[in-house]
Amino acid sequence: MKKIILLTTLLLSTSVYALENCPSDSSARWHYCFGSLNMKSGDKYVGTFKDNKRHGQGTLTLSSGSKYVGGFVDGVINGHGTFAWKSGNEYVGEFHDGVRHGQGTFTFSSGSKYVGMYIDNKKHGQGTYTSSNGSKYVGEYKEGVREDIFQMENIFQMYVKI
Repeated sequence: MKKIILLTTLLLSTSVYALENCPSDSSARWHYCFGSLNMKSGDKYVGTFKDNKRHGQGTLTLSSGSKYVGGFVDGVINGHGTFAWKSGNEYVGEFHDGVRHGQGTFTFSSGSKYVGMYIDNKKHGQGTYTSSNGSKYVGEYKEGVREDIFQMENIFQMYVKI
């Protein structure tokens, strides 16, 4: 009996959240639907729409060969996602208004990796950078620069001014 109740609950919950396909007429309003959009630039989006904008979860394949899979809000990359560049670099983490913002992992095609915080597309806050040769830096970043290097630049500027 428990299995029947669990199965019924599962089937009802999945059908409640299923979105309808977007209208085949591209001039019609795409609202709370799932569809595919080919853009003039050669980019392609497959996912959910709200008010004719990418909204919810989707996959954006760029004509450059790069690809983003994750969240969108009002047509802009937002939330958790994965961005893979044609070069082989990959970022998995949080986005806000189309840029890396929050916790994330950036893996370089060379094998190096950064795990930590981002603000406005720059490493900022606590992070760990591991080089492809195994060397590691654990510490703070400010506006994309390691704190130890940032401090050295400030000391150098003080001496230059004298």
